[in-house]
Amino acid sequence: MSQSRRMEAPMDPYWDHFDECQPEPEAFESVETRLLAKYDKTSEASPNAAHIDEPFDELTLKERSSLEMFTSRLFLQNHAPQDQWILLADKERDAAAAQKAAAANKCIGIAILLSSFASVSSLGIAFDLEKGVSPVLKLFWKVSGSAMVLALIVLIQTLVKRGTSLHVENPKDTARRILICAAGFTLWNSSFNWALAHTSIAHVYVLNNCHSLLLVIYRALCGDVVAFAEGFGTLVGIAGSVVTAMDSNGAPLANADIVGPSLLGDAGAFLGAIGAVVYLMQAKVISERMPFMLFMLCHSIVVCLLLFPTMWCLGETYELSHDASIGLFGWANWQLDRLPIEFYLVAVCDFGGRMGFIRVLAYFDPLVVSITMLLQPILAALFGVAAGVATVPGAVTCLGSGIVIAGTILVVTAAGPPAPRKQIPLETPGRTTYGAV
Repeated sequence: MSQSRRMEAPMDPYWDHFDECQPEPEAFESVETRLLAKYDKTSEASPNAAHIDEPFDELTLKERSSLEMFTSRLFLQNHAPQDQWILLADKERDAAAAQKAAAANKCIGIAILLSSFASVSSLGIAFDLEKGVSPVLKLFWKVSGSAMVLALIVLIQTLVKRGTSLHVENPKDTARRILICAAGFTLWNSSFNWALAHTSIAHVYVLNNCHSLLLVIYRALCGDVVAFAEGFGTLVGIAGSVVTAMDSNGAPLANADIVGPSLLGDAGAFLGAIGAVVYLMQAKVISERMPFMLFMLCHSIVVCLLLFPTMWCLGETYELSHDASIGLFGWANWQLDRLPIEFYLVAVCDFGGRMGFIRVLAYFDPLVVSITMLLQPILAALFGVAAGVATVPGAVTCLGSGIVIAGTILVVTAAGPPAPRKQIPLETPGRTTYGAV
C-alpha cells in the first residue's frame, strides 16, 4: 500500500496483512510464461543454461520423480514440445498399422497372383475343348462375352457414381493407345489360338509368352542401358526357345484330337509374342489414365472389331447367327462344349486370369507377373494331359522350357523397379516398363 495511507491513519493489522502478502510483479506471470523462460535458459547456446537433471521443480519446489526427470531430459535434449510427442506416438502407431496392412495386402496379392496363374494356364485347354470351331472365332466368343459382362458392370458403376467413373486423362492420346493396344492383343491371342491347332500346348505357352525377353531386345534397340544379366538372360531364353522348337518331330500320336509339335505352329506362337510386347507396353499406360473396367470394356470392343478382318484374312467362315460352328453367337448353345465352356472362359480365364494379372500390379512389381506368365507351360501341360488334349512333354521340350525359365529369371532379377516418370504423348515414347499386363 502507499505510504500516504499509513501517515493518515494509525497502524491497522488488517491492511498490514495485505502489505506483507502483496505479490511481487513476477508472481503474476503465468505458468506457461515461466515454462517458456525455463526452456530458453536450457538452450545450449545460452551461458545460463539450466541443468537437465535438476532434482526439484522450479515452480512447485517439489521433488521430481524418475519419470518426470526422464521426460524432462528428453524434452530438453530434443527441444520437442509436448504436442509433438503425441504426434510422434501417433506416427509410430500409424507406421505399425501400415506394416500390418502391407503384410495383409501382400497375402492378398499372392492369392490373386496364384489364382490368375492357374486360370490363364487353363485357357489353352478350354479352347481345345471347343470342337469344330475355327481358332480365331473361339477368341471372338470369349472377348465378346467378356465385353457384354463389362458393359453391364460399367453401366452399373456409372449409375451408382453418376458418371464420375468415366473420367479419362488425355483422351485423344489414350484413344490412339487403345487402338494400338487392341491390335497387339489381337495379334497375341489370335496367334495363340491358331498355334494351338498347329503345335503342342507346351510349345504354344513357351513361345507365345517370351515377351519379357523381346522387351529387353527392344530396350537395347532403343539405346537404353541393358545390364549384363539382362542381355545374357535374353540369349539364354532365345536358346531355350530354339531347343523347344527342335522337338517338332515326335512319335505318332495315338489320339487324333491331340496336336503334336510342328515348326510352323512354333513360328506362329513366337509371332504372337511380338504382339504381346505392344499390348503390354500400352496397357500399363492406359490403366493409369482411366478406370480399370472402362478400359477393359473399350479394349474388348476394339478387339472384337479387329477380329473380323483377322478371320477374313485367315479364311475363316463366320456369320451373324447362333450356329454352333460358324455363328458369331455360336457359344449360346446348350451343348457341353459351348455354353459351359464360354462361362468358364469369361469368368475364370478372362476375369480371373487376364484381368487378375492387371489387378495384381497393385501389389507386386510387373516383373513378378512377367516371370509368372513364363511358368505357365508347366501347369498348362499338366492340365492338357489331365483333359486328354495333350501328351506328356518330351525330354527336349522340358529342357527347352527350363532354359527359357532360367533366362527369364536372369532378366527379371537383374532389372530393378521402374522409376516413376511423367506420361508423355504417344508420338515420343520414353523408356518402357516391361512385364506389365
